Amino acid sequence: MHDVTRLKSSLKLFRSPNFIALIICLIAFCVWGEVLITKYANFGYGDWDLAFFSQAMWNLSHGNPYVTLFDTNFFGNHANFIALFILPLFYLFPHPFTLIVTKLLFFVGSAFLLFRIAQKQIRSWPALVVMGLYLIYPPNVFAMLYEFDFEALAPFFIFLLFLTYQEKWFLGFIATAVALILIKENMPLIVIMFGIHALITRKGERVRWGGVPLIMGAAAFYFITAKVIPALSSAPKNIYLSSYSHLGNSLSGVILTLLSNPLKAIQDILTPVNLNYLSQLFLPVFFTAFLSPQILLLSAPIFMQHLLSSVPQQHTIFYNYVFTLAPFIFLAAVNSLKLILNHSRRAFFYFFILGMIISSFYEVNNYKYLFAQRLDIKKDNLNPYRWQFADLIAREDSTVASFEFLAPLSPRKNLYSFHKVYWDPFVGHFHAPAHISAALVDFQERWLQDSFGYAASQPEVVKRIQDFFQDWGAVASAENIVLLKKGEGTKLVAVTNEGPEPKAYPVLTVGNDFSLVSFESAAAKAQPNDLIPMTFVWQSHADIQKNYMVVFFLRDNNALFRRCIHTIGYMLYPTIVWKEGDLVMERFNLFVPLLKPGEYTIEVGFIDANTKELVAISSARPLALNKKIHQLTKLVIL
Repeated sequence: MHDVTRLKSSLKLFRSPNFIALIICLIAFCVWGEVLITKYANFGYGDWDLAFFSQAMWNLSHGNPYVTLFDTNFFGNHANFIALFILPLFYLFPHPFTLIVTKLLFFVGSAFLLFRIAQKQIRSWPALVVMGLYLIYPPNVFAMLYEFDFEALAPFFIFLLFLTYQEKWFLGFIATAVALILIKENMPLIVIMFGIHALITRKGERVRWGGVPLIMGAAAFYFITAKVIPALSSAPKNIYLSSYSHLGNSLSGVILTLLSNPLKAIQDILTPVNLNYLSQLFLPVFFTAFLSPQILLLSAPIFMQHLLSSVPQQHTIFYNYVFTLAPFIFLAAVNSLKLILNHSRRAFFYFFILGMIISSFYEVNNYKYLFAQRLDIKKDNLNPYRWQFADLIAREDSTVASFEFLAPLSPRKNLYSFHKVYWDPFVGHFHAPAHISAALVDFQERWLQDSFGYAASQPEVVKRIQDFFQDWGAVASAENIVLLKKGEGTKLVAVTNEGPEPKAYPVLTVGNDFSLVSFESAAAKAQPNDLIPMTFVWQSHADIQKNYMVVFFLRDNNALFRRCIHTIGYMLYPTIVWKEGDLVMERFNLFVPLLKPGEYTIEVGFIDANTKELVAISSARPLALNKKIHQLTKLVIL
């Protein structure tokens, strides 16, 4: 009988909402873990935020707060003092993915805290629904797919702050407020708003619940923004205040404008972009949050921070900024559901629950393609070479790299972003230190191609890259991905006005601008997943005014198995800077995918980078397939 009772008790535990909530959180952790591991393993982190925080943590664990990637003291950029408490974990596991796991743990933990809060207000099963909707809330999904920022830890502490405030556990509230303040310099504003809320609503306890948080938050905000960050920053003033320069030249000036001219603030807020942004935030909760403005007011400073900013990223749900807003939206939605449950018919309550479910799934379906896009997984089968090249760089080497390589290379003292070499906002401000000795660059990366997309800037971009790599050589390459080292390796591109006489006829001629006068391949036979070394010699017939790219096609009869686009001359000597008579020797390694044994053809076409169209080509040899595609050579896959 005792065993039967114990079995029933165990079954009851497994059916309990708390246990189910934990299981859902565990499933969410595992699913997200798989997604983010896949993203990292496939070089899906294509910005520099994760790399910045990873390098900062690595340097902090070695006693150095300076971050070369941003050229700043870590705490002079943002007041992320919470990093010091994460540091022991990073010291044990000095890897960028440690930060991703930390972000995931706090996200799942915040979902469980939301469940516990909702459980007390709208009962267990509706609370489970709300928690599930929080886990699939599109702004949260985009924030999880984005890089890393310590602000990702804020939702957990915001929910915990609300819970301790609701339970009137003062010491827990103060401890949580301190932890929240340590996350970032804007977090004290949330503590201030809780103090203001308590001054209005908590009669008899206004001094403790209102005065203490208000004074603590205000003091922390002033001390951090006016003293700590300016003292540690290398910039003459807070660079992030420039986002609000239309309101004032200083923090006090911005506040004065908001107080003296609220109409201007309202006009700046009620723009089409902001209204669309608010719709993206509130539609997934069926706009129920608007029924609890007193909860939303707790986040008013953060909303103002976003809505008044001149930075486009703060007016969209695609970045990590929404992490701090999401808790208040869901807390307000839960409070609204509580009001509906207590003051209307039960059917009305379930109508709003159903509305939230439908709206959430509608938005998830609406963004599913953007979710996949934000994974940013490289699908060119070159990832083994990416990892191989990254592993060839010693941790002691001062390194410059394209965005996709920054995170894997971040646990080191000296790391720099390649875009600082060529991108206008950094030119003149970024002076490459002499100790940089290694570079891992994707010459076809989007940032570099975009910077090269304006004809007027192309010669200047090329000159910056040429000047930087003047004494460098390639030690390894796979298509457009090149590992270069100072004073080592071979030249990818060599240019001369004196060379061998061209053959009786060129291999092919591209328009009237240049010809391929010589082509050699080190292998007519290759293994799958191998590289085919190629050497091209181009001859310019004029001072070329266009930038050309070559596109390689690997075919078997009419079946296309591989397509690769390459900017001729990489960005070291592209056609836009070729002069009449130049002979340009170029090395290129073409990747062969996993194919069945047999005979294949490698064909080429040429793209005008400005028009994005194939250019007519000609050849005296009877190898041309048509006027725009030319058979270059045959290849046997073993």
